[in-house]
Amino acid sequence: MKIITPSAGTPTRLKDIFAGFFGKDNFGDQLKNFTKNKHVLFTNSGTTAIYFALESLKKLSPTKNEVILQDYTAPSLILPIRKAGLKPILAETSLKTFNIDENSFEITENTLAILVIHMFGIPQNIENLRDKITKSDKKVFLLEDAASSMGSEIKNQQTGGLCEVGVISFNRGKNFSTLNGGAIFTNNEQIFQTCEEQVKKLRELSTKELTNQKLRTIALTLAVRPFFYTLLNILISKFKYKEVHLDFESFQFTNFQKKLGSSQFGIARKIFEKRNENGLFLYSQLKDFSKVTVPELPEKNCFVCFNQFPLLLKNPANRQEIVNKVLAQGLEITTLYDRPLHKVEEYEEFREMAKNTSLFQNSVLMSKQILLIPTHPLVSRKALETAIEIIKKNALAMP
Repeated sequence: MKIITPSAGTPTRLKDIFAGFFGKDNFGDQLKNFTKNKHVLFTNSGTTAIYFALESLKKLSPTKNEVILQDYTAPSLILPIRKAGLKPILAETSLKTFNIDENSFEITENTLAILVIHMFGIPQNIENLRDKITKSDKKVFLLEDAASSMGSEIKNQQTGGLCEVGVISFNRGKNFSTLNGGAIFTNNEQIFQTCEEQVKKLRELSTKELTNQKLRTIALTLAVRPFFYTLLNILISKFKYKEVHLDFESFQFTNFQKKLGSSQFGIARKIFEKRNENGLFLYSQLKDFSKVTVPELPEKNCFVCFNQFPLLLKNPANRQEIVNKVLAQGLEITTLYDRPLHKVEEYEEFREMAKNTSLFQNSVLMSKQILLIPTHPLVSRKALETAIEIIKKNALAMP
């Protein structure tokens, strides 16, 4: 039996699980110190956290209704924008940074916020966005989506704590996981108070739901480890996201999760450093390989905590073949989102855009060419070297 290392995994320890039942909750204080923000509020997911943040921004600028975000990103980000009664405005994706192309959109009188997404853990240049807002002479908020970048830093400041309001996700597959969950960060008293009112209204999980959550957390602790992932792969595959979500559920972040997160936070720095080490190794080995494109990394005063390492195959004709060959050697690499947002048929507001083949060509290109190599601490250096060897051997020249 070939042991398979999964594409995502946070190494939750048995002592963390034990702490979830019997430990202490210092998670809020730990995260305040971590992000250097005065306030932190917990929710059941990053999606709920973004929704509450948007609701708070609406109260501060009630005449504005548009939120700008890049076209190639998680489809689920449309849901909290919709639920808040706001309109998503799509921007192009940069093929240099893989984050939003700062020159591809205009700020208007209707712009409420720019959703700053640090794709794959790579920090977005926030100063460029602030300069753009200043030049527009309009009041526009920056809402920071650090769902996939917990641990990444800009000038010794953690992503998630850089803007008026920020969000981090603790869902499985993120840089730091408590099975699910999210947090809102802010230094703004008005934003905090509005979000706090909403958080207080979240429903509590029933006794049965709490029991299921604890059992699922224990199961996930085992499932992300290569031996158990391989052994239980058929069962685990049934729980992977395969469809575009059209709604989301909101409920309280539990005390079990807070205590688990508080314990696991003791090794957070080691987790982040390993993700950085693995990502930089992949970057060093692939940046000069002519048949792929890798993202341009920030050069100064930044620490990149890679959620996964992205690359674009310049000729993606055999992309799935490469995925299969790497998997056959024991490492699960993925192709992420198969469509940019404007091509998601389930989202009716983009259907007319989808007919125009000239729109968002970079984002379309990314959806066709991207490969993601895992960087989490359970990935061995040998597995990464094997993946690099297969990519270099099998990548095709440009068509």
